[in-house]
Amino acid sequence: MRHFYFSPISLVFLFSLTVNFSTAQTPKLDSLINKLKTQKEDTLKALLLEKIAKQYTLINDPKTASEYAKSGLALSKKLNFKNGEYLNCFTLGKAAIMTSDYKSALSHFDVILRGGKKRNPILYASALSATGTVYIKKADYPKAMDFLLKSLSIKEELKDTAGIISTRANLGNLHAKMKEPKKAILEYRKCALLATLSGNQKDLVNSYINIGNVSVFLNKMDSSNYYLEKALIIAEARNDDQAIAIILGNLSLNYLDMKLYDKAEKSLKLVIELNEKIGNLEFVANSYAALSDAYYYQKKYDLATANAEKSITMSKELGIPTTYMDALEMLYKIKKATGDDKKALIYYEKMIYLRDSITNDENKKEITKKELQFEFNKKEALLNAEKEKESALANKEKRIQKIILYSVSAGFFLLLILAGVIFRNLRRNKKQNMIIVEQKHIVEEKQKEILDSIHYAKLIQHALLASDSLLNENLNADSEENYFVLFKPKDIVSGDFYWATKKESNDSFYLAVADSTGHGVPGAFMSLLNISFLNEAINEKNILAPNKVFNHVRQRLIENMEDRQDGMDSILVRLKKQNENLEIEYAAANNAPLIIKRTTNEIIKLPVDKMPVGKGTKQDDFKSHTITLQKGDTIYLYTDGYADQFGGRDGKKFKYKQLQELLVSISILPMQEQAKILNTKIEEWKGDLDQIDDICIIGIRA
Repeated sequence: MRHFYFSPISLVFLFSLTVNFSTAQTPKLDSLINKLKTQKEDTLKALLLEKIAKQYTLINDPKTASEYAKSGLALSKKLNFKNGEYLNCFTLGKAAIMTSDYKSALSHFDVILRGGKKRNPILYASALSATGTVYIKKADYPKAMDFLLKSLSIKEELKDTAGIISTRANLGNLHAKMKEPKKAILEYRKCALLATLSGNQKDLVNSYINIGNVSVFLNKMDSSNYYLEKALIIAEARNDDQAIAIILGNLSLNYLDMKLYDKAEKSLKLVIELNEKIGNLEFVANSYAALSDAYYYQKKYDLATANAEKSITMSKELGIPTTYMDALEMLYKIKKATGDDKKALIYYEKMIYLRDSITNDENKKEITKKELQFEFNKKEALLNAEKEKESALANKEKRIQKIILYSVSAGFFLLLILAGVIFRNLRRNKKQNMIIVEQKHIVEEKQKEILDSIHYAKLIQHALLASDSLLNENLNADSEENYFVLFKPKDIVSGDFYWATKKESNDSFYLAVADSTGHGVPGAFMSLLNISFLNEAINEKNILAPNKVFNHVRQRLIENMEDRQDGMDSILVRLKKQNENLEIEYAAANNAPLIIKRTTNEIIKLPVDKMPVGKGTKQDDFKSHTITLQKGDTIYLYTDGYADQFGGRDGKKFKYKQLQELLVSISILPMQEQAKILNTKIEEWKGDLDQIDDICIIGIRA
């Protein structure tokens, strides 16, 4: 048996409105209450009552929140203030969900759905999402999908990031309840990405909780504990009691799966106490079912029965069929274990009937159909918009043609007068023009030849870079993308490069990330020379230590470049798999690799030689360093182009500190998503400014 405490992501929609309706930080309650004492009976007082109610939901006091919101609703009705009605109804619905009073919640949200679409579209979309959430809890999944997809469509149109996160999270919850973990995780990862980009810590906590929960469905216990512990660190820093209670609940369930029953029992008792304190009755019911499980495996059958019956009583009163089903399963197992086969059969039949009614194939087909229809409608809307745009352009062109025709007719007479003068001048200038045209043609031909040559050089350079197939074969593991490459040349060809080779003799994979002197065509020539000397050192001279490879390449560059101080700043790593860990030996010339630990999110800056591979003021031997990455740790190799890019509001450099903070914030995401974020961030930072240097970043997860 596996129970799920889904994160309070279903409550995120309740808080998202503070982003849209408040331009300052949330005021303190005492300040709002003092202001209320002097406020006359008008629309401002109705809004003030709703604000106070909202603050009480944020501190997990739904009872007091309801009292203020009811006063705000009554005043709004008296003043015929519709927007005040809708806002207070929404907060009442929020408070009702917090106390698991789903019938009241639906009635409050329905007020907004019947009249709030035009007056307050963001609130209307949030009410749709909230209603979908209630139907998830009531296990009416097709109806939930209807409301959530309608909400998502409006929120995407309004570009409401917080609203999109909450609705996508609820879609993930729906798929998780339907036992579709891969679809659920896909939605949760989208939420985590949006939360990271928008800097929303609460949404990030919720996303981590949900990913941790659903990872259990995929038998990824390490991943589950990792995401839940990450969420707990952030929640504790934010003093978010509700999130802490839910995280501890899910960690308790993991203890059950790991057969740590005594630890699970203690943890679940604490979870029940916390959830009773904040009035979250749904999770109290879940916790009793889980506690029954812990007692069952310790063969404490009386205690197991008592807790299962508590869960059944609460889940029936609250209308939570999935928790009711889990408690029935526990009673079936207890009766079976104690030899009461007759009662065991009764509980088993009830459990199977309920399970089939919740997760039957028809429900899944209907939900899939709704999702496909939603995607089809989005594409059709885009197509229609494109057609309308083309039609508008065609009409505009017709109007322009008419204007041109009239202008030509009016000017034709003037042209006749000027024709004689022009003809005489043309004869005089004809010879000169022929010479100019001929010279222009020669310049264009030469320019084309040069560009063709540079584009061909680009093909040659890319052929020498590490191929996707070589990287996939040596860096990916367990059918997962364990690396990314972000390569953005400033010009057609690049001085930055990444090169790799596999050395079978010592079962090692070599990877270099380098910044050659210069960029554009000169930089590209240097990169080709550097690649050839790296290849010569490892594959021809059989030099295996990265530092000795750099020593050889430097010597060859000095021999061939005479007195020029040309070469490269580079990192060369030798990777070797050791059981679950990754052993790395590296040499670093001016550019230093960076490691982010999976367990602590700690940045580890690695030693570097402050000299280039080439002629410089310092000619010491390069040093070799060996490190071991544990599973989940990430190493980043990069040149200076990203950090040196000018942009932002003040046109300043991005800088290494900001780059490192960005890498920490995205390090837990899938590798390809990290590359997309890095690319989006530097493009936004650059804005209308030119790219000043080549950019190359490679991330590798152990």
